[in-house]
Amino acid sequence: MATKDNLSFLNSLWCSAAYYLGQGPDGYHPVSGSGRVSVAVWWFCITILGATYTANLAAYLTTNRLQIRILSVEDLIQQTSTEYGVVKDSQTQRFFATSVIARLDV
Repeated sequence: MATKDNLSFLNSLWCSAAYYLGQGPDGYHPVSGSGRVSVAVWWFCITILGATYTANLAAYLTTNRLQIRILSVEDLIQQTSTEYGVVKDSQTQRFFATSVIARLDV
């Protein structure tokens, strides 16, 4: 019997992988081990690229909605959706307490 038509354990694993990855039972699949390894590596790379694209697209679409435009101290003072403050007895609190800028007085 030919190697392609012989249902050995490795051939059944290869056929299962082809079904799983959408290659189907028909078509020209490599018979040699090195050919199968190269096709499996190619499938793996395509799967990683697809997953990376999907993750980056999801991250891009969700983070743009979560960002609040705060570009200066005045923007921070005028907004009410984000709470802010300083740690008690810290250098930052001393800076704001001794600041000569009227808006930054505690």
